This record gives sequence, C-alpha cells and structure tokens, in this order.
Amino acid sequence: MEGSLIYIVAVLGILAMALSTIPREKFKYGLEMAWLIIFIFLAIRYDFGNDYMSYMDAFNWGVSFDDELGAYRTARESEPGWQFLCNLFRPLGFFTLVALLTAFECYVFYSFIKKYVPEGYYWFAIFFFVFTPSIMLIGCSAMRQMLAIAIFVNSIKYIEQRKFLLYIISIFIASQFHTSALILYPLYFLRYYNARGVIVNSLIVIAYIILLLSSEYMREVIESVASIAGEEETVDYYLENAVFQQGGSGLGNILKVLILVYLVGTVHLRNDNNRIPFLLLIVGTFVVPFSLVIPMMGRLGYYFGVCGMVCYPILLKNDIVKEMGGLTVKRLCSAVVLTVVVMLTIFEYMSFFVSPIWIEKFSTYHTIFEVL
Repeated sequence: MEGSLIYIVAVLGILAMALSTIPREKFKYGLEMAWLIIFIFLAIRYDFGNDYMSYMDAFNWGVSFDDELGAYRTARESEPGWQFLCNLFRPLGFFTLVALLTAFECYVFYSFIKKYVPEGYYWFAIFFFVFTPSIMLIGCSAMRQMLAIAIFVNSIKYIEQRKFLLYIISIFIASQFHTSALILYPLYFLRYYNARGVIVNSLIVIAYIILLLSSEYMREVIESVASIAGEEETVDYYLENAVFQQGGSGLGNILKVLILVYLVGTVHLRNDNNRIPFLLLIVGTFVVPFSLVIPMMGRLGYYFGVCGMVCYPILLKNDIVKEMGGLTVKRLCSAVVLTVVVMLTIFEYMSFFVSPIWIEKFSTYHTIFEVL
C-alpha cells in the first residue's frame, strides 16, 4: 500500500476530526475511534520520514542513530534508554518496537486531550496534532525525541499536583532517550509564576522582541555558552551546517509576536487546572529566535508546541464561544489570534511537503506490509 502522503494525512485528519465531533450521547467512543485510526496509520508506517530507515538499520546492527547529527553511534555513545529498548525488542523486531512506542505515544496524547480539552472541542485538538508538522509527522521520524516528548507531556500533571519527585524522575527517564530533555527540569517551577504580574508579562513580550531582533548576534552568545559547557564540537557542527536565516519571515515573526502578546496577556484568565500548558506554550515561543541561528534548535520547541493541542481549543471555547455579549474586544482578539494560528498551521503543513529537506521521505506513504 502506498500513496501521496500529503493527501492521505489530510484524509486521516479530516476523518479523525469528524469522529471526534460525534456527541458522546450518540456514540460514546468517537474520540477513541479517532485515535485508533491515527494509531493504525502510524503503527504500520514504513520508511516514514528522514530517519526511519537509519533507525531500523541501527536497530538491526546493534548501534544507535543520532537523528540530529545524522550519524550512527556505538552503544556506549548513545542514550542508554534507547539502547535498552532496542536490546529488549531485538528478538521481536523493529516493527514491533515502532508499534508499541506508537501505542504509548498515542495513549499519552489522547489522555492529554481528554484531560484538558472541553468536550465538543476534541476535533480542534486533533487538527493541531495531525496538521502541525512538528508534532505528528516529524515526531514519528525523530523517534527518540517523540518518546521523550510523550514522557514529558505525561509529566505535566505532576507540576500541577506538586509532585516534584515524580516530575524529576519523569524528566530523567525522558533524558535517557533524548538528552535535550535535560532543559525541562526547571519547568517545574512554572507553577510559582504569578500570572497577574502586568510588569513581568510586559517584560516577557519585550524580551522576546529583543531576542528576535538580535538573532543576528546570537551566534556569538551560543558559541560562548557552548564553550563554557564544553560542547563546542557539537555546536560548531550545527553552526557550520546551518543556513543562517536573518530574521526569518518578517510577517511570520510579526504574527508570532501577536500570538505571544495574547497568550501572555490572558494567561491570568486560565484556571489552576489548565494554566501550566499555557505557560509551557509561552516558554516554547522563546525557542524561535535561537532557531533562526541554529535551525536544529527548533527541535527544543517541539516539547512545548504540543501544548497548542489543548491550549487553542480551550481558548476557542472560553474566549470566543463562552464569552457573553456581542462582539467584545476580547472575543475579537481571540478570533483574530485563532484565525492566525490556524492559517499558520495550514501554511506550515503545505510548505512541509514541498520543502527540499522533507520532500523525498515524506512524499509517499509506505506500510510494513510491503516488506513483510
């Protein structure tokens, strides 16, 4: 079975969204069926993304594949968690490992949506999961980081529940699959953030704009930090192989500032049960200026981008649908921001499939049945 991936993913997304819109009194398992077809689609994938075949070869050869450096690593050099999984599943085969990891990740994201997203708005969360390239598409190619992301998403509840030790243990486990997860340790303290601080909120936006405008000078800062951390070789690799994007897309950056202003300005309106995902989404925006210098740093943003799956449906219900009265300023701003977010998502989805970086391995959908 094979076909043009851009259309197959679109059909998958529309079908999953349709299933998740069915009222639970008419069909109790609409959301579950949506995730079931997503799971099947991802579980039987083959040669899916830039790194799939390298991961499979590394699995069979008993080594590890670094999806960032694009190189094979020995067991001693690789993340111990991933090497352990490969050794554990080697008798069962690579396809079994992929299927079980997919089941775990789908369950985590399903639970994440079920916990935070209001009933009746599941379809909007499914939209962001399927059509945001950095979540489903790239995530299922960068397998180690996707697993680390799923573990992190599952640990967000520990921040809210004030279970510090469980959160630390979760991030430690995630870092055993992808060392980038180490940056997640301090995020536990977001629960102490005073969302009503107008001055602090204003400084956040100003800091982001300054970072965005000064991205041209960040190269020196990154090199200095790398030197202190003893990671000059790795950072030099990224800098030498990066295409410097001075300022990126001007319109895109302006729109992202607009989104950030709204998120920061309304985060105090979120209740204690859903404020943490909004704060994480805000933190994730600060990856953008650094990714303009080193595009691979954009991968750090993947940990936070998944929060959009639950934040934007909450925003749709609470700030637009639930807002009382006629056309209020809040409702108008919310509608503008959501429209921008949806348009950016669709634009990124369409651009993804014509990008020279991704087009070769994301043009056709293959399944394991072609090689069994």
